[in-house]
Amino acid sequence: MDQSPPIERQSAQRQSDREQVFVKARCRTSRWHVGDASLSDISAHGCCVVTRTALNKGQSIDIRYGSNKGLPATVRWVKDLSAGVEFDTPLAEADLAELLSEHRQSATKVSRLPVKRGIKMGHSPV
Repeated sequence: MDQSPPIERQSAQRQSDREQVFVKARCRTSRWHVGDASLSDISAHGCCVVTRTALNKGQSIDIRYGSNKGLPATVRWVKDLSAGVEFDTPLAEADLAELLSEHRQSATKVSRLPVKRGIKMGHSPV
């Protein structure tokens, strides 16, 4: 179910610009459920999370990446395997700068991967 707001509302609601990076992470939705995730479009206030873990608007989650012990966040919208989350406490400027410098190169590598047209994630070509 698509719970995402229209594009123009998303842009107006953002508190800061997003940076294009790709970060491997883990998404904890409960004490017993932790799944793989990818983070992108990161700012001090939130990011986009892509995960096969079922997420719901308003849900509290915990994001872990690298040596980070956990970053509590709230799901603001969900569309397919993607979700927009707002960090409960904004990232400190130094922490955001470190995260971006460590992962900015990986975003460049990912964006240069060849794209096969007509194939949706998780589906085989017809």
